[in-house]
Parts: sequence; structure tokens; C-alpha cells
Amino acid sequence: MSCGSAGLPTSFDRFREVWDWDFEYRLDDNHLPVPVALFAKEHRTGTEIAMRREQLLSTTRLPFDDGADVVATSYSAVAELGCCPRLRWSFPRNIICTYFEASAQINGLDVVGLGLKRPNLLEACELFNIPHMEKERKAHVRDIIINNTDYTEKQWHEIEDYNRDDVLHDMPLFTALAPAIDVPAALFRGRYAKSVVEIEARGIPVDVRLHQRPGSALARVAHVLHPAR
Repeated sequence: MSCGSAGLPTSFDRFREVWDWDFEYRLDDNHLPVPVALFAKEHRTGTEIAMRREQLLSTTRLPFDDGADVVATSYSAVAELGCCPRLRWSFPRNIICTYFEASAQINGLDVVGLGLKRPNLLEACELFNIPHMEKERKAHVRDIIINNTDYTEKQWHEIEDYNRDDVLHDMPLFTALAPAIDVPAALFRGRYAKSVVEIEARGIPVDVRLHQRPGSALARVAHVLHPAR
């Protein structure tokens, strides 16, 4: 059974709002994201939010509600979450990543073209027969975003249209995945994505005391990599 116009199964009735969101960003010299634009859309009401960089920088919190009964979803949630610390925003409380869930649902299957990788958004759309933009358009707009620090009005329109289309592709993908999603497990994986963001920003955590303990595996590895002179 579906709940409302969102076309989601009743397992999602626990959520008053389901926001699909997507950031566009480039990387700085430290390989950390520089948020450029945001688009978000709520599944049931169709409410849309579109923000350019100057609007993002003037906002101190998520532009949608973050209650216990709200969930945010996106393809590769780590990318969206990675932009939050750069804007001094808190992470959304509940996260479901359609990249994680698509990967979970095809895990173990012999999918042509995906033998050595997981699907990107367009490939995931193809797996579920969802129409999507051309790969050439995606590459063109990503090139605009990544290789510029200022954008003309024409470029802004291209970025905003592309940003919106990413969400409009992910929403039917989420709907297609939803019947097979184990919601508590998906939320757990979403919490893991938050930890990945911290690791990517700060590096892999190391237990320093264990590392320094004589005879430890870490100490032996360190000796091999950096022998005393």
C-alpha cells in the first residue's frame, strides 16, 4: 500500500516529510567541497527549494525541517553531507542514501557493465527504466561547476536546471527502491555516511596509543614504512 501522492509504501508513513536534496559543488585545494548550488523537493507536497551559493552562505541551518519525523534522501548522501560542515549546517537527523540502497538491492547480481563498480545515478536510473539526462549534458555542466569560481547568468541557469534534474531523477529511483528498503537498516547506513564525511575531512582515525605500543601490528607496519635511521 502506498502513502499519499508520494507513491511510497506504508513503511515510510513514519515520516511526515521526505526531502530529496542535491548539492552541486567544486573542490578547494584541500579537496574539500565548495558548495555552489542546492535543490531540494519534498515527495508528498512537491515543495521545492533552490539556492545559489550566496544564499547558501547567508543561511545558518538546513533549509527544510529536521525533525525526527523527517528524512532526507539523495544519491550518494556523503556528497550532500560533506557540504554541510562547510556551511556550518548540522547534518539532517535521518538520512537514506539511494546509492547505498541501489547497491544493496543489486548486490550479488551479475549486472552487465557493473562487474567492477557500483552504479552512478544515470546507471541506476537505467536499471529501473527511469528516463534520464544524457551523459554528455552531465559532463558539460559538471565541467562548468568544477572549473570556474564565478558563473555567468547563463551558466547559473544551466547549473540550476541540472541540479533540479538530478533530484527529479533520484525521486522516481527512490520510489522504485522503496518497497524493498528495510527502513531501520537504511537509516543505520545513513548514519554511517555521516562518519564517512568526518573521515574524508579529517583522515582515517588512528588509535595513537595502540599505534605507539611496542610490538603492536601498527608499530610493526610503521617500522617497515619508516625504519629508524
